[in-house]
Amino acid sequence: MIVAKVLFAALMLVCMVTDLTSYRIRNSVVVALVVLFFILAVRDYKQVNWVMQLGAGAFCLVVGYLMFLQGNIGAGDVKLFSAAALWAGFPALLPLLLYVSLSGLVVMLLLLAARRLLAHREGLWQRVSGRGEIPKVLLPGAGIPYGVGIAAGALIAMPLFPAWHWL
Repeated sequence: MIVAKVLFAALMLVCMVTDLTSYRIRNSVVVALVVLFFILAVRDYKQVNWVMQLGAGAFCLVVGYLMFLQGNIGAGDVKLFSAAALWAGFPALLPLLLYVSLSGLVVMLLLLAARRLLAHREGLWQRVSGRGEIPKVLLPGAGIPYGVGIAAGALIAMPLFPAWHWL
């Protein structure tokens, strides 16, 4: 179902943009991802391996919560990754983790390169963008928005998710 693919991709893109611009992932977008999953799952309930789907989402939520408690990751990142894991299920969880990790690495390297470039060239941001203030994400020492890598990895892993999502 092309509508499901488009909605999933659009919601992931919203998460990417909001995390990149504000270091926030809106609960409403994550809830929309989960609701969309359940709408499709109920529609195709006979094809759904509920243990694999719900188990993957719950497992990632618990592990992510423990990481959050240690200060290693933000709550929005935990919720977003758990929603992506719900969609992936256990069979596609490892590829999802791989794609999220690689996407996160690319995001981190690009941000670090941009920060270094801007740090050594006074006024470059203003000339290129036409804006006066450099976005927080491009400031030296600012955190890396994990949600961008999570959403990008989920988009790359989409073809590996169970086929019933897209029928």
